[in-house]
Amino acid sequence: MSRYIVDESWRRNGTVVFAGSPLKRFTFSGTALLERLESGREVGDSDRATIDRLVEAGAIHLLADAHSYCASDVTVIIPAFITTSLEAESLKALIAALPAETTTIVVDDASPRSFGLGQRVRIIRNDSNRGPGASRNVGLREVLTPFVAFIDIDVEPPRHVFENLLGYFADDRVGLVAPRIASRAHASVLARYEQMRSPLDLGEVEARVRAGTRVAYVPSAMWLCKTEAIRAIDGFDESFPSGEDVDAVWRLDQAGWRCRYQPDVTCWHEPRATWAAMLAQRVGYGRSAASLAVKHGAVVAPVRTTPMVAVAWTIAALRSPILGAVVAGADAVRLVKRLDPTPASEVARISARTHRHAANMFAGALTRTWWPIALIAALVSRRARRVLLIAVVLPAAIEWRRQRGLVDPLRYLAIRMLDDTAYGIGVWQGVYKHHDASVLLPSITTPGDGGARYRDVP
Repeated sequence: MSRYIVDESWRRNGTVVFAGSPLKRFTFSGTALLERLESGREVGDSDRATIDRLVEAGAIHLLADAHSYCASDVTVIIPAFITTSLEAESLKALIAALPAETTTIVVDDASPRSFGLGQRVRIIRNDSNRGPGASRNVGLREVLTPFVAFIDIDVEPPRHVFENLLGYFADDRVGLVAPRIASRAHASVLARYEQMRSPLDLGEVEARVRAGTRVAYVPSAMWLCKTEAIRAIDGFDESFPSGEDVDAVWRLDQAGWRCRYQPDVTCWHEPRATWAAMLAQRVGYGRSAASLAVKHGAVVAPVRTTPMVAVAWTIAALRSPILGAVVAGADAVRLVKRLDPTPASEVARISARTHRHAANMFAGALTRTWWPIALIAALVSRRARRVLLIAVVLPAAIEWRRQRGLVDPLRYLAIRMLDDTAYGIGVWQGVYKHHDASVLLPSITTPGDGGARYRDVP
């Protein structure tokens, strides 16, 4: 018997449910199972097949269950490249925060600065600097426990972090659980911006992690993995200088393991100390996106949508917003027929959500991945200037309004532009390095039938 909560996307009308990421339609023969799920009551094994489908779709999420695992079942691997006394102190503070009963392995990635950690920690030193992915693999080969945690030196886990995360492994198919990585508060403008828009902080809503979904990856700043799962995919791809964690998550998912994002557990992360370090980080992320596109294809596309939605927004941007709205309306009418007998009001909500998501993706692509092209177009076209200005200002204003108070709007806009520009520079560097422009291309896919029909077992 297990308990679940429904995803934030969950919408039910009688026996029809829309939920998950991407959004799917589920039609049931009755409401008994749905009512148990919505109230958080236990669900029996007789419903297992239906539950598995809903979990896989990201429509429901397992609640942590009672378990027999403890901190002694976890080996902690810390990749460390120590260049300053502050980094050495951060490493010591991290080790001091870990439960005494865990096995801790520090993989010294040929650090230029020596450090002493005491006898409770095993240190393995690489002969040369090989990067965090390779260092994690070195430690992984030494693990004897059923679970392994990968933690970066600039992360502070809360007390009982392992006890709080291990409960999600009650589902035997779960191979990875990642907590929320929130940026630690500091007085500087950069640190306050990171609190508002850190690329490591994936928000307050839990999710199944999968490429092309609401939570497409989880940063390896803190992971708790089933040892057999991470070994089954041969650990991290050492050819990635960055982005190796995204690649590993996607390969775990492709191998049939479930990956979970659980923000009810929060770890604190030190923000970059200087503007140069922050911008270098974002450039590195952009380069990794190009590498991921070479290996994984269209899931890294800057825009992923359906033909009609793409046509509507392209027409709105390049020709006429009114004409674009007409195309969007025609698409909504088509959706009403396809999703019959779903009420038209619910279909309208789904259509509006789809177009809002597409608008965000197009704006993000213009200001991050496509910004060199958009800038050239803006120099010669008044309409292009208007579109680019809207793409820069409107999403930033919406983001700032949700978290206002930490940074004033003008500085937030300026830093956000620097952030996105640096990422785009990295993308184009990656395109040049790999001689592959697939990371620049949108992914236009034809929608399926909107979902599947499942039987509710009373």
